[in-house]
Amino acid sequence: MVDPIEAKRLVAKQMERIKEKEKLEKRHQIEATNGAWAMIGLTVGLAIEGQTG
Repeated sequence: MVDPIEAKRLVAKQMERIKEKEKLEKRHQIEATNGAWAMIGLTVGLAIEGQTG
């Protein structure tokens, strides 16, 4: 049988790891979205530059 205090401590550590992982995943998603918008902006800029010469 696991000591209740030890179990709470282990759960707290697991929750901390889960929250950190979620934070990193969210940051990664935001960076990916920003990168996509940057590529769209560059593409539009090049298209406009190509037309205006």
